[in-house]
Amino acid sequence: MAAHSFATAFIDYSGTYIAVPGSEQCDFSIPKGALMLGRTETVAGYVVDLLCVRTWFQDDIWERGRMHTRECALRGCSIESGYALIQDDRSIAVLDPEATPLVVDAIMQSKSEIGIRLRVEREQDGDRARSVLVAEM
Repeated sequence: MAAHSFATAFIDYSGTYIAVPGSEQCDFSIPKGALMLGRTETVAGYVVDLLCVRTWFQDDIWERGRMHTRECALRGCSIESGYALIQDDRSIAVLDPEATPLVVDAIMQSKSEIGIRLRVEREQDGDRARSVLVAEM
């Protein structure tokens, strides 16, 4: 059986390292604030809820994100957990809590039932990124 590490550690929307049980195997060396390369940035990828992404094997993250369903993303517990984007380089971009209603609207407007890809524009707001625009790709 192959060894897996869970996708339970990642950098959140403010650049803060989030570690939860089982994340010891993950290596994230991005310093706080490294996500913002200027005053604005755009991130894109498959939208997933944090409830799901925290339970997935890191090795499977891309495929699971690609197959994540609209139904799952719109469940009450999924909405409450917040959202992230699985980017093309298989990194996880956690979205700020204020992005949640924008993400929910984009998911509801999508004609796709699985693998919804979003583009999120974020602005620097002090020491964190604030989502200002969410659109389906």
